[in-house]
Amino acid sequence: MKYLYLSFVEHLENDSKSKRDFYNLSLIKQYELLKRRIPDKQRIDDFRVFIERCFPPEFSKTYYLSCPNILREKNETNHGFSYLNNLVIRPEKTMQMTQCLPENQNIILIGDLKEGQYIATFVVKGIQLIDDNMKSQYDMQITNVATNLCFNKGYWTGHRPNRDESYFTPDKILEIVECCFTIDSPIMILLLCLPNIKRHVNNGKNILILENII
Repeated sequence: MKYLYLSFVEHLENDSKSKRDFYNLSLIKQYELLKRRIPDKQRIDDFRVFIERCFPPEFSKTYYLSCPNILREKNETNHGFSYLNNLVIRPEKTMQMTQCLPENQNIILIGDLKEGQYIATFVVKGIQLIDDNMKSQYDMQITNVATNLCFNKGYWTGHRPNRDESYFTPDKILEIVECCFTIDSPIMILLLCLPNIKRHVNNGKNILILENII
């Protein structure tokens, strides 16, 4: 069975110091705001318990992945890591989840895919409620996978992470970059964004990705 390695450590209690970040509150603070929209009878006070209810570790189920960014580039750091930003993971809604969510709503995680370590890790930076009907036919369906969650650095809710069991293989990441769009005609959007495309190409970025798409 393949695993989604979801890390909450980086943004669990720390606010972002960058004004450019849309999700600049810690995950704990985001959840405090989100809880106000959940009826009292269904509300779970503890963030970790809520996440484990919706993304149960070591339990096989179906998830959906989307990548809203039209232009995809990996941001590299001086420490040898690279990030594919702003991916969205949505769980298939189950009966258990209906007990802790508002009626006709689901939960999504927004994060960055971090490479360069032993395994590729989905670093969660945002959490939102969405309507059940907010989905795209172009979302990438992920079946028969389980989650392994990290709330404390170096400690996972399941077994020790294994590269061979990770869903996010290099080939899968390439497929996400090249094929996982939330719209029918990404090329048309790219043409509308032509000035930005030229700027990126001139900076030596995205050349391969853009050529593959066009």
